[in-house]
Amino acid sequence: MSWLSNATVYDRRRLGVALIVTLVIIPILWWTRSSSSSQPPESPVEVGPVSESLTPGFLSGSRETVPRSTFAPNEPAPEDALLRSGLATYKNFGARQYRPKSSETTLVPTTVLPRDVCIINFLPEGTKVTVENTDNGRSISCRVRWQTIPPGIIVVLNAPLFQKISELAQAPIPVRLSW
Repeated sequence: MSWLSNATVYDRRRLGVALIVTLVIIPILWWTRSSSSSQPPESPVEVGPVSESLTPGFLSGSRETVPRSTFAPNEPAPEDALLRSGLATYKNFGARQYRPKSSETTLVPTTVLPRDVCIINFLPEGTKVTVENTDNGRSISCRVRWQTIPPGIIVVLNAPLFQKISELAQAPIPVRLSW
């Protein structure tokens, strides 16, 4: 404690006051604040008529039954969860590969998709989907493939599939998808 022996009387008094404040007054302030927060609120909680009529189940006597409250769920009903309606159009997925007129026999690669493919962007690729024309009730099944589709359209069908549910001249048509 060589630093304390070299201190003046004024420095020793300041150190004593700081020690008292730290060891005595701060814990007292902390204790009074924590005990005041554990007191019950000043305004009593109002008890409604429903809570007054409830009685614990283990008590004897007549039991009043409380009607169950009805509520609306936030999600669609299970049978509607796998349905979506919108517009469908078509595209010829079986495009033939182009062969240039030059003497070379090279082919220009194009995208050739299977006949039972439909393009839908909100379902996982490979999902089997039933597409029903809501105008006439005809339906087809197809497998989902991801590609870009025009805005406002929910499904793009291969032209032969589209012809099974509607005429090409009627595109776009209203459809209901289920998966």
